[in-house]
Amino acid sequence: MKRITLLIFLIYSFVTSTISENQKFIPIIDGYISQQGDGGDFSTNNMELKRSSNYERELYLTFDISKLHINGKSAFLRIYCNSFDKNRLLGISMDGFKGAIPQTLKWSTRMNLPTMTLAGADKSITQSDTNMYCEWNVSDFVKKMLTENISIFSFKAYVSTGSDGLLKFYSNENEIFKPELEIKETEVSPQANSIKLSRIFDNHMVLQRSKKVTIWGKANPYKEIKLLFNGQKKVTTTDESGSWKIILDKMSAGGPYNMKIISEIDTIRLTDILVGDVYLAGGQSNMAFKASELTPKDREELAHDIDYPNIRYYDVAKIVSGGVLLNELDRPWTICKNSNVDEWSAIATYFARQIHIEEGVPIGIIGCNQGGSTADAWISSKAYNSDVKLNGSKIRPYTSILKYYCNPSTLYEAMLKKVIGYQLNGIIWYQGEANTNFADKYEITFKGLIKDWRKA
Repeated sequence: MKRITLLIFLIYSFVTSTISENQKFIPIIDGYISQQGDGGDFSTNNMELKRSSNYERELYLTFDISKLHINGKSAFLRIYCNSFDKNRLLGISMDGFKGAIPQTLKWSTRMNLPTMTLAGADKSITQSDTNMYCEWNVSDFVKKMLTENISIFSFKAYVSTGSDGLLKFYSNENEIFKPELEIKETEVSPQANSIKLSRIFDNHMVLQRSKKVTIWGKANPYKEIKLLFNGQKKVTTTDESGSWKIILDKMSAGGPYNMKIISEIDTIRLTDILVGDVYLAGGQSNMAFKASELTPKDREELAHDIDYPNIRYYDVAKIVSGGVLLNELDRPWTICKNSNVDEWSAIATYFARQIHIEEGVPIGIIGCNQGGSTADAWISSKAYNSDVKLNGSKIRPYTSILKYYCNPSTLYEAMLKKVIGYQLNGIIWYQGEANTNFADKYEITFKGLIKDWRKA
């Protein structure tokens, strides 16, 4: 009998020692804030996410894990998505920070929150993800909080890619599908944040010659990033949010070259990269006018002299067409040949060809223009806030969707901001008609735009 009892005890001990324990926590605070106005009060009846050209919404959750009694080695945050109003794809990022969300939180005060850390890999959500829990692996962040003996911490979720979609999630007030943070004793590797580059860094791109060039992106926090290009080897470390940037030394015109960007878990290889002169083609409809819209005679003439493989074009996606908000990705770098240029700005195409012939170096064009846009729409809110005279000259906002993209700062935020930091040789600009009703203020406005863009 003693042998049987001992055997049962040993089996029990083996089983209980190999079964890991998990603990689940529900948030002590959750809700969302909106960008409209000053954002109003922190709303706790549900949680919403949105990003459009007009406004954004971010959701927040605070957890208290002071009653954790296990050795937490992995953690998963789950929130139940109950509504998505558009058949679109949105990328949702999850950041974390120490402490609780202030109950007085507003959009205008969110910059006062503690430093954010990348907490979970971006997650892509579509309508097929509604009526189910969406999960983020937040193991690294939670283990960091445990190491620092911090029991109260928060998460912020926001739309990082895509736009014009409203996501709704159940908050803690829901009786069944409450948000939850599950902490486990088992070790689970966090989902890898592979290297992410701004979309403009891609195959066939043109980098600016004779100037230092900045390359930037995101990856896992506090990790080494190596970049190899044109005989240069650069190394940096990501910050706590996972952001990184590398500055390349000045280069002479040439190419094609390949670029390799390496992290601990990922390698990105970009090919057919040229070094030459890069120009941004900005303005309204005259600059947006496509080569496909040329007269048949002009288009035929262009076709006879348009194959220039060292001219490249990148197109920042328009945000509105015919009064309808668009949700499109930028068109990547394309090579100058007859089958590609129909979607290019006609003016920029002729300009690039002429400069390329005269200078004999690769030419890159970044198309960033919107038909019907005012100069005011291309100026940052920071520029307006720091210049009383400029701020006094800006147009009154339109309320119609047909004109909202003329409103101050809208296109700076929705279009230009995506390529700010990409080194340029110059800018070509064709705009003015949309400001004819405010011609007496245009000198102030245009000077303000030039000053703002030079600082950017």
